[in-house]
Amino acid sequence: MTKFDPTAADPRIVGALAAREQLLAMFAVQNAEGLAPLLADDLLVNAPHNAVAERAAVLGFFRSGRMNYEDVVTELDFVGVRGESVVMMGLEVVRPREDASNAGKTVRRRFTDVWSRVGEQWRLSIRQATIIAVE
Repeated sequence: MTKFDPTAADPRIVGALAAREQLLAMFAVQNAEGLAPLLADDLLVNAPHNAVAERAAVLGFFRSGRMNYEDVVTELDFVGVRGESVVMMGLEVVRPREDASNAGKTVRRRFTDVWSRVGEQWRLSIRQATIIAVE
C-alpha cells in the first residue's frame, strides 16, 4: 500500500504521478522526443549499472536501446512532497528486451525518483535505481 504525504489528492503529487505515467508511456513506445521534455535539464541518475549519468547520457542510453523494456511494473511505497519536489520510492520490475542489459530476464530494482516542477511541467530531476534481483 502506498503512503502519500500529505495526501494522494495533493495537486503536486497528482501532477508528478501524471508525469511519471507519461514517462512510462514514452518508454513503452521508445519515444526519445517524447521522453526528453520529461527530464530536467540538470537530471542526475545513479543508474542500475552503478554509474552516475547526466541527462545527455541518459538520453543516449535510451536512444541506443539500452533502456528498452517489454514492460515495467511499479509498486510505489511512498509518494510525498518535500520542499518544492515530489519524492517517489518503491519497487520496479522490468523485462529488458533487444539490446538492453539482461534482455529476456526479469529485473527487480528499488528506486527513488525526485520530480521537480519547471513552469507547469513536472520533470524527473534525480533518480536512483538499484538492482536487487535478476531472474
